[in-house]
Amino acid sequence: MSTRSQALSVLRGGLAHVFLMLLALPTAAAAKSTIVLQDAIVGADRRTRLVAYVSRENLFGVPTDVEHAPVTFHAGSHELGATTTDDEGMAVLECTLPEGEIRKIEARAKVGNKELRTEAAVHRWRKDRIIIVVDIDDTISRTDLDDLLFDEKDDDSRPLKHSPRVLRHLSKDYQILYLTARPSFLLEKTRQWLEENEFPAAPVFVSHLKRDLLRQGVYKRRVLEELQQAWPLALIGIGDRGTDAEAYGGSRMLCLIVNPNRKDRFGRHVLMLPDWKAIDVFFATNRIILSDPERLRRVIAGQEPFLHTLSPHDDTGK
Repeated sequence: MSTRSQALSVLRGGLAHVFLMLLALPTAAAAKSTIVLQDAIVGADRRTRLVAYVSRENLFGVPTDVEHAPVTFHAGSHELGATTTDDEGMAVLECTLPEGEIRKIEARAKVGNKELRTEAAVHRWRKDRIIIVVDIDDTISRTDLDDLLFDEKDDDSRPLKHSPRVLRHLSKDYQILYLTARPSFLLEKTRQWLEENEFPAAPVFVSHLKRDLLRQGVYKRRVLEELQQAWPLALIGIGDRGTDAEAYGGSRMLCLIVNPNRKDRFGRHVLMLPDWKAIDVFFATNRIILSDPERLRRVIAGQEPFLHTLSPHDDTGK
């Protein structure tokens, strides 16, 4: 049985199992080294945290973390700093971006005699704006795993109805972050899919460690805790799984569940909404509360109610 057939045969086991199987199966592809750079978020003080991952395929085609690889980060002609990867192949640099309109950052690494380069976007955030954290698979994407994992482009995955329009609208008043447990080798394909399907431009955070695929709630909560240290107004989360509810609730965020997985169990802190049209109505109805951090925190703590209205019946199905 081929690698593709073996991975697709366990689709019912969920995305995490498919991704893990893909990482564990030998391939016929030539061994190669790769570097992945996470999107950067910067505020008025120009401080940011840059994260890159370096990996190398072994003889069986399995990606392995590259330890102690030298990595430098750049913005145009400016070198922002240098570091080395840790035992999990991750290089982290806290730095200040130079003045001016910096839109891209670059990471460079050297593995053996090969020099690796990649770019990522710089997203400028305001400290006074609330952040909405959004999951991807089954929250905004009906993901076609065959396309996502094996094809050059993910052409067959489709956005959940109304999700691009609603998020574009919300991005006018809120800051958006896409947080997914997809492995880092899918980062560029994920960015491309979001752009081609007209989702608002926003940072995309992916996982890197295999254990994060099995414990997605723990992974997301860890990322959210790090995010909230620099950006405490990360107060709203949208997802579809119990793992999303676990991460958002544990991070003291308002948890909105759309297109819920019927097999998952959700706590009482979760607000269930049937679709993205209902999310649009919910944000419009509660705009005053949702744009006020102190009132929103009181709502999350159960000290103040929401106005929760239903979407009217629509005979057209739109």
